[in-house]
Amino acid sequence: MKAVRHASTIPRHAPLSDRLINWASLYSPLSYLQMGMRAAGRAVESAAAGIRSAERPVKLCMRVLLGPVNRAQMGAAAVRRFLHRRRAAWHRARTMALMERIEAEAEACAAADPAAPVIAHFSVTARTDTITFCGLAMQLASWGLRLGGVRVANFVCTGGQGRCMGGHPSRLLEEPPCTGCRTISDRWFREGLRADFPASLRPAPDTDRPLEQALQVQHRGLPLGQLILPSLQWSLRRLHLVDDTATRRLAAHYLASARALIDPFEAFLDRVKPRAVLVFNGVFYAEATVRAVALARGIPVYSYEYGHLPNTLYFSDDLACDVAMRVPDDFRMTPDRDARMDRYLADRFAGGATMGSVRFFQEVRSLDPALIAKARSCRRVVSVFTNVAFDTSHIKANYLFPSMIAWAEAVAEEASRHPDVLFVIRAHPSEARRQKPTAEPVVDWLAAKGLLGANNIHVIRPDEFANSYELVGLSDLVLVYNSTVGVEALISGKPMLNAGLPKYRFEPFFHRFEDVGAYLEQLRADIDSPPTVDAETQARARRFMYYLYFETSLDFAPFLKHVTGASWLLRDDLQARDFDPAHCEETAILRRGLLGEGGFHYS
Repeated sequence: MKAVRHASTIPRHAPLSDRLINWASLYSPLSYLQMGMRAAGRAVESAAAGIRSAERPVKLCMRVLLGPVNRAQMGAAAVRRFLHRRRAAWHRARTMALMERIEAEAEACAAADPAAPVIAHFSVTARTDTITFCGLAMQLASWGLRLGGVRVANFVCTGGQGRCMGGHPSRLLEEPPCTGCRTISDRWFREGLRADFPASLRPAPDTDRPLEQALQVQHRGLPLGQLILPSLQWSLRRLHLVDDTATRRLAAHYLASARALIDPFEAFLDRVKPRAVLVFNGVFYAEATVRAVALARGIPVYSYEYGHLPNTLYFSDDLACDVAMRVPDDFRMTPDRDARMDRYLADRFAGGATMGSVRFFQEVRSLDPALIAKARSCRRVVSVFTNVAFDTSHIKANYLFPSMIAWAEAVAEEASRHPDVLFVIRAHPSEARRQKPTAEPVVDWLAAKGLLGANNIHVIRPDEFANSYELVGLSDLVLVYNSTVGVEALISGKPMLNAGLPKYRFEPFFHRFEDVGAYLEQLRADIDSPPTVDAETQARARRFMYYLYFETSLDFAPFLKHVTGASWLLRDDLQARDFDPAHCEETAILRRGLLGEGGFHYS
């Protein structure tokens, strides 16, 4: 199995031109000029702060002195940004040229056997007009499949989606960036086994339909209204949708696009006759629609998502965003695996938690001393780790409660029954993502319901840099919905109680309940007498986490580099043979899984 490696932005063997541009943008005299101007500005501002009580002429003099410094600093920053843009454009051009060369080699290899099995691929949510990690990594996987004797047929959006997924909620109704997206698609996906989904097929959206009616729409036996619901919640960053004009318009665009997808995708399936279909995520409305069409025909559908480690992808024969993980019975931890797990947990417990290659915090801080003192004065401490309420991982998790928020409400109400027990609600940090903030934070919802007024409830908001694992160590009981924090609590020797269907639902430490009453009864019993975590349970938890993180997340980092302003790019020294399943473990695993010859894991 490959270890995770991180390629340098400018490798040691890079051409001299790369080094010169890198030096010009990062280490040029302009950079030092900018730093010098900042230092001068701080010195002048410090002097100004010391004499702010002086007469007006002195203040005017200081403003005159500060003016040139600020203008020089702004000019240096503008030049630096220009150099970054030029460097990024140059790197993008090199990557696109390299991709065209590798694409030609892979296509020639695949064309050699017209009877080879076909895998149909469709992904419009993983990227638009920018080169994302997920989009680029899947292109690498496609080359590997073709070099391994599997033909890949791409169903490509060329404007058929009325509105794209993702982006800030304020820009969801803007026209999609079709020109830039189509430019990338035309260079990535060549003619042959390709079909387009053009804008000409998209019907006019019915923007006057009430939201409740829109969510009940069916077409040719497919529940399109329910298929678009997770996408509406994810795009609008809220679980409870509001029936306003903007939501109706967005729902109408999603419905029109989903309906328009069906006929061209069925024609595509008739033409290429795939062995299986591969889609991104499987829940977002475009991919969910084609998934439903393929499953109705009895065609296996696989999906993929960002892996649990940075720069990795996870593949599944179900929904990759919410899959029950089965660890093989013969899988054993070894000293090397234990050491690797220890290193990873040490980084994670120190604040290195990531999701989809996104690091939540650049720094973490210890818990508030006042909270620690309050915890020590209480009979018990119960920590409550919430999730993002609209996350696609909840598609199957809500077997007991209607939603994660409903569970949080029940726990907050239960806190009033135990005034001598401190309940610490830790909101998920992903609610405070800079570009995609949650419109309906869990703690705000609970506060509006009047459930956070009790003295024994303490809230840690999503934008607080508090160390969650320090909170676990402070707790007598850890409550989760379907979060892997529950498994990490067991590893730390702390008992946990889950309320949803998590990835670890087949592990012996998973709790299943017949109804909400049974869950609350168990919660009360655990508060009164917290169970102990024996060594066997801790070992099972470590085994599960290792398998989840290191065995099922396929590592594509060795092939890629990240350049500021240019997103993800290929390493300059790659050759087509680097992706051949005969030499690349990741593409060999992918080929094996998609052809039904094994699972998507290393061991």
